[in-house]
Amino acid sequence: MKEHSHRLITAILLALFFGVSLYLRIALPYARVVSETWIKFSGTDAYYHMRLVDNLLHHFPHRITFDPYTFYPHGTTIPWPPFFDWLIGGIAWLAGLGTPTQHTIDIVGIYTPAILGALVILPVYFIGKAVLNRWVGIIAAGLISIMPGEFLGRSILGYTDHHVAEVLLSSLAMLFLILAIKTAKQHGLSKDMDWTVKVLTTKPLLYSLLAGVSLWLYLITWVGGLLFIFLIFTYFLVQFIVDHLRGERTIYLAFIGVPVFAIAMLAQPFLPPTTPSPLCLPSLAIAVAGLLVMAGISHLLASRRIKAPYYALSLLLVGILGIAVFYFTMPSFFKEALAHLRLVFAPAGAALTILEVRPILFPQGEFSLSVIWGNFTTAFFLSLVSLAMLIYAVVKRGEADKLALVVWSLVILTATLGQRRFAYYLSVNVALLTAYICWLGLEFAGFRESFPTPQNVPDRERKKEQRKRKTKARPKGALPNMILGTTIIFLVAFLPNAFSAKSVASATVFAPSDAWLESLTWMKHSTPEPFGDYDFYYVKYSTDFRHPAETYGVMSWWDYGHLITRVAHRPAIANPFQQGANEAARFLTCPDETTANQTMLALGARYVVLDLATATTKFHGAAAFANIPLENFYETYYIPEKGRLKPVILYYPEYFRTMVARLYNFDGASMIPDRSLVVAYQEKITPTGHGYKEVTDVRSFSSYQEAEVFVASQKGGNYRIVSDNPFLSPVPLERLGNYKLIYSSTSGIMHIPGVGITPEVKIFEFLP
Repeated sequence: MKEHSHRLITAILLALFFGVSLYLRIALPYARVVSETWIKFSGTDAYYHMRLVDNLLHHFPHRITFDPYTFYPHGTTIPWPPFFDWLIGGIAWLAGLGTPTQHTIDIVGIYTPAILGALVILPVYFIGKAVLNRWVGIIAAGLISIMPGEFLGRSILGYTDHHVAEVLLSSLAMLFLILAIKTAKQHGLSKDMDWTVKVLTTKPLLYSLLAGVSLWLYLITWVGGLLFIFLIFTYFLVQFIVDHLRGERTIYLAFIGVPVFAIAMLAQPFLPPTTPSPLCLPSLAIAVAGLLVMAGISHLLASRRIKAPYYALSLLLVGILGIAVFYFTMPSFFKEALAHLRLVFAPAGAALTILEVRPILFPQGEFSLSVIWGNFTTAFFLSLVSLAMLIYAVVKRGEADKLALVVWSLVILTATLGQRRFAYYLSVNVALLTAYICWLGLEFAGFRESFPTPQNVPDRERKKEQRKRKTKARPKGALPNMILGTTIIFLVAFLPNAFSAKSVASATVFAPSDAWLESLTWMKHSTPEPFGDYDFYYVKYSTDFRHPAETYGVMSWWDYGHLITRVAHRPAIANPFQQGANEAARFLTCPDETTANQTMLALGARYVVLDLATATTKFHGAAAFANIPLENFYETYYIPEKGRLKPVILYYPEYFRTMVARLYNFDGASMIPDRSLVVAYQEKITPTGHGYKEVTDVRSFSSYQEAEVFVASQKGGNYRIVSDNPFLSPVPLERLGNYKLIYSSTSGIMHIPGVGITPEVKIFEFLP
């Protein structure tokens, strides 16, 4: 009866956490996502997933593998595996009895990430329970339900991207893997010589198969699934070494690990040929072979009574030999796999212009804990202490389930240090690790784990646990300490996350503005059909598709490509896969109309869609993809003011000559400035060694020519012609002869200081 009450309490608490999770993900952002006019999706990729679902439901369950609407005029092979689109499409298909309306499709689409995010509490609970105890699982489930930052942001209403499915499926894979390892240990399979009969009739095999299915579903959800193949294989490598050094049999690890990788490998041929990543199949084969080799070497060394430390040395030598073989026999695979892992753990170059790809500790190039705090608040720092304690426990006792959690956490932590986006994975680990240290605090305060030890634990371990509980009997008068301990844990671990989660859930910062939706809806209904047929958007295209001569594309910055495709039903030249990003960057930063026109003609572009962000806050991305130093266009200067240095961005004439400035800032019209500023400045060095420019003098001239004459007449010092406003050019601009402003958004009107009212989004027609 006591166990029944414990289960009831657990069920009530998990249901409560599930409700809190749904409240954060659905109720708080609802008004910003759903209105009488729009159903908004958050994030650029969400719109492309819904574009694929739109098409999928006309050919269900067949999803297109090629799309002429993106990366125009080339079209693109769909880079994403299909499971997430199948999930949304399947639910919508059932809800609409085979013919769902657009409203039904959109409603299913916006709710899917929120529900998947709330479901993550279940594997988190069971992992905590399996590795530590049931209360750790409960605390971890409560923490993950309110974990802010990347995880909450990617599982919120309308953030219809595959990332939340990645978290759920990878957590399930790790749960079943941990259960397989733990039950194998409990059944004595690492010690019993006659393990083959036992293992076929016990839980380890079932859990191994479930881990394999979960890994397979994960791999057909995210093209970057190589990360967890690497992670799981790394765990097995470490576990093989630990078990061999402890004198235990390791063959059980191969029996558990091979099905995990083999199921995912054998299922690949039954998928569309473009999914998942081509690296996965050979990587899975290598993992299977690696497990068998590690088990074989362990058995060989143990049977010949060779000293255990030689096992690690043998694996090192075999590993080096294997790498050399792959390097010379499969150089393309080797280089691509290495590049993939490097991209995950240490991205560089133009990729760093993407916010989510930047290192979490260096979000703006300078060390900062702000992003860490925004994702985890106090839980991150508690989890680091907990991780250190678990590492100590693993080194001391060699517990396989705890080792799995340690390796998992270390790999994901490393990935997150490389890219802040992987904080959505790390949230699970932080919740589990923080729950562990919280439980230790509660235990110190007087709480005891009163749930009975599972019956399948060996008698010696069960008796040891019973003796441990007797020696830890709760002292009299412990109730005040327990109340105090619970209060401290709530204030330190839960409350900061709860406040931050409420703020994140209410923001929906990645949803498009009304101005963008209004403008693209206008484009859909007021510009010619690019393929001559409205229903062409829903056609199942062949991979050898060729664009007819009369089609056209839309030029915009790559952030908006999927939005243009899904809302306007127009083919975008650049997209968030960063296809066409170089071409778009060259057009936007082009300093003369003739060259820009050549780019438009070569790409078959007829329209240009620009917004305020493209011309200002996102301009640095265009400069990076065009391979032009940003300081060619503008720089931050420092002006002495009241004893302090005030930063200000000063724009150079080169910025105003770019196509993005001439189109968006000035509507393609001619412009003669009524003033041109010249600044004198000194280059100085901060105490930390960083250079900066301090303004020493500012002069205003009535014309650009006067400013040029003044700068040319100076014999020494540093002088630049500048503007302190991107909408006030210091240099004359000619009218653009081949571009016509045909639409300006009526919502999202911006007030630019010193300029006046500016629409957020503008659409131009190219008239060669």
